[in-house]
Amino acid sequence: MLRSLCILASIFAVLPIVTSRIATGPTWITLDDENVQPPWSQYNQTEHVYKDQLVDHFNMVDDRRYSQRYWTVDQFWSSPDGPVLFLLCGEYTCPGVMPARLYPLELAYQFKALVVVAEHRFYGKSYPTNSSTENLYLLNSRQALNDFARFQTWFQRTQINEAYKYDGTNKWFVIGGSYPGALSAWYRSKYPHLVVGSLASSAVVEAKLDFPEFDAQVETSAGPECAAALRNITHLIEARLPKIKTDFQCKADIDDGDFMFLIADTAVEGVQYGGRTKMCKQIVPTFRRLRSARRRARFGSRRGQSADELEDDLVQRFVNYTINVFYADGNSCDDYDRRSNFDLSEGNDGRSWMWQTCTEVGYWQTARPVDVSIRSQRIDRRYYMDMCHYIFGVTEYPRVDETNEYYGGWNISTSNTFFVNGIEDPWQHASVQKVPEGVNNHAITVNCTNCAHCVELYTPTDNDASVLKDTRKKVTAFVGALIRPSSDYEASS
Repeated sequence: MLRSLCILASIFAVLPIVTSRIATGPTWITLDDENVQPPWSQYNQTEHVYKDQLVDHFNMVDDRRYSQRYWTVDQFWSSPDGPVLFLLCGEYTCPGVMPARLYPLELAYQFKALVVVAEHRFYGKSYPTNSSTENLYLLNSRQALNDFARFQTWFQRTQINEAYKYDGTNKWFVIGGSYPGALSAWYRSKYPHLVVGSLASSAVVEAKLDFPEFDAQVETSAGPECAAALRNITHLIEARLPKIKTDFQCKADIDDGDFMFLIADTAVEGVQYGGRTKMCKQIVPTFRRLRSARRRARFGSRRGQSADELEDDLVQRFVNYTINVFYADGNSCDDYDRRSNFDLSEGNDGRSWMWQTCTEVGYWQTARPVDVSIRSQRIDRRYYMDMCHYIFGVTEYPRVDETNEYYGGWNISTSNTFFVNGIEDPWQHASVQKVPEGVNNHAITVNCTNCAHCVELYTPTDNDASVLKDTRKKVTAFVGALIRPSSDYEASS
């Protein structure tokens, strides 16, 4: 699934927000690290609500408003004229600054920037309406980008200019990762007058209907032996349907396709989020013994554990990994049960994202041929179409061609945009890997072990690969050139 994922007490004056505040006060977050922490490793962020967001930006006679959540981190900011880092949230309940992804705060500290984070409509607590199907025409990336633009304009005018009696315009730089990475690139492309540049991390700018390249990359990233183990696990689990579902803490009557999607995603996320080594270590040793047992059986040998016993052991190891690692990271089998998407309550992010994939962006991770696919053959185009129809009554394929025509897809027309991908990330095949047409654009694929989704946004550590450290240095210079004109790094605005 696409999921979609710092410091001392403030020495600057607290930003005088005049809109409503949520929570009792600032949220303080400290990294748990035995080493001496960098000055941005503690930070306080405050949650707010922008109460005047338009429900429908494309209907001039609809004057309804809704409340959109946002967060600020102001302790590094050189007010009132310092730059603003604008972080976009996407297909999830926004936490403000993601605790595991603090590289943007390092940028904020270095460039004395204000950090502003905005939640995407129909996620978390930012709902223009309820999420009944008749209202979901209001959920798409174009409405979301208009939200961000209206919010930014309001924030600049009221929370900076009026609050500080400042008559200038701050330099805003937009940052996002994954779907928000695409939003970041699209925002710079469509609103170049509002932001001076964009960091588009693992930015899935190319909407796709069938996306078999996704699993092909999972196989490549996992390596031949681990990929073969995953293929065997898929076949063994499928042969044990339906009884095996409860072993994975699933309801016995979950749809077979939904269950096998869970199996595929457990493997995928091990690769996607830099956990390939950990996952493969759980299963490869047993798979090696299984191959040996199968060879012995062909020659009539009965030495050692039988192939049947080792098959059971291999499946059980994958069950344990799913429960102890995949579920421990916040996932559950219910997330994959299509029936959960009938829940219309706020915060059911799965329903909202399902709508966007069914109607706008696709990203349908379909199975490859059976001899190479680590994903069940049940997960084909018909599976996705049936699910979209079951949940929303949708009868047409997602309008991926229309989305790509509007934004440009891989051929996005933009400037001052830095695209970063990880070499092991399966989503890189929907992102920009070669510099697109335009002025001062850059594209880097970070080539290191376990370098995957949104890799450069994660909190920097001394143990990071040198190529990842070098990438961050280049991104930092790029950002500095755009928000601090005195920088030696040459860039156009």
